[in-house]
Amino acid sequence: MNYIRQILYDLKQQPLVTWISLIGTALAIFLIMAVFMVNRVNVVEVSPESNRSRILYGSYMDIYFDNGSSGSGGLTYESAHEIYSNLKGIEILSFIETWNTTAEINVPGQQSIDIEVKGVDANFWKIYDFHFSQGVPFDSIAVDAGAHYAVITEDTAVRLFGKGENVVGREIQIDMVPYIITGVVNNANPLMPNSYARVYRPVKLKDSDPGWIAYLGELGTVMLRHDNVTRDDIAKEVQARYAAFNNRLQKEGMQAMYHGTPFDTETKSLAFGSNTTPDIQTPRRQRLITYILLLLLPAINLSSMTRSRMRHRVAEIGVRRAFGCRRSRIVWQLLCENFFITLAGGIVGLGLSMIFILFISNYFVNYTGDFFIDNFDQTVTTPTFEMLFNWDSFGFALLLCFILNLLSAGIPAWKAARINPARALNSRGK
Repeated sequence: MNYIRQILYDLKQQPLVTWISLIGTALAIFLIMAVFMVNRVNVVEVSPESNRSRILYGSYMDIYFDNGSSGSGGLTYESAHEIYSNLKGIEILSFIETWNTTAEINVPGQQSIDIEVKGVDANFWKIYDFHFSQGVPFDSIAVDAGAHYAVITEDTAVRLFGKGENVVGREIQIDMVPYIITGVVNNANPLMPNSYARVYRPVKLKDSDPGWIAYLGELGTVMLRHDNVTRDDIAKEVQARYAAFNNRLQKEGMQAMYHGTPFDTETKSLAFGSNTTPDIQTPRRQRLITYILLLLLPAINLSSMTRSRMRHRVAEIGVRRAFGCRRSRIVWQLLCENFFITLAGGIVGLGLSMIFILFISNYFVNYTGDFFIDNFDQTVTTPTFEMLFNWDSFGFALLLCFILNLLSAGIPAWKAARINPARALNSRGK
């Protein structure tokens, strides 16, 4: 309570300096939180990707020929099965289309609209936690039989049938082919491209058309690992699978390049193309440098403000030292007082972060579609509140307040506690 009274006293005695310190802290926390939240969009765990920390991807293959030419792309079912099936530590394996396609969707007798479609198997619904507002997903029997079933999102159901309609069992046409709707799920978010689509249909497995290289096709894999194994454990096994795979390919004058698969969600978000190894360390270093700069620059300015406040309390500190108060106690009290100011600024900074999330974040975070998708109207989106703000973000903000307090007040408080009592009483302490 005494610390709070001291802060209120400072606000009355030095309102300009104190308020500048508070505003400076608020802006520092806001900037770091904004950068932190934007960077977390690719890794935050939120429905339907609540298991992101356990999800792994094996989506592409890169093959080189002895004559120097090469080719890369998605997988055929055979190559995907050989590399990724029955891996130790994998709880669920799903085969999906590597990328979404834009298809003409319509209700019979109505005008068609362009909508993104993803081919998935039955295990897809076990890895991603979609909420079904109507019906159920199609099962493995339907996938194996190549049945023309479809699951659509709620916004797609409204666009095709109108609001409030029960659409389970209704027919839609996908590129002029009739499909029966088995379920309706909550809207997916394009900022989660691995699970995003507006229409899901059974993926073609053994009937999928290979590319110009027999081992390249349109499929990829999604895996849910067990909690007690790491991505590196599984990567070692996949690398061994590649080695065995290449023993056979060498007879055909080919070699499959291993690029570190399977990727976790963060790594996959950095993957560009199917023939490169994503660099995860450089972006992490860049983010760390950004956080350090955003902490140090305001800390230097706030330190000057804190030192200015200390000068006005020199006589007080001198009296306390003359009556035997220990330096450590003075330092601790000054740090606590400054921390309350820093915390108040942090709360304001969090408030600004909320405004950023709700009204401004769409200018900094957006997804303009898959490389192979040109339907801009359907793919532009903004992050949800849950994607940007969570308890991890709140804890990170509190940690920033504590670090910023130490950086900005630590040295001034230490110097203030070392003031000579006699000089302090004459108000000449520095």
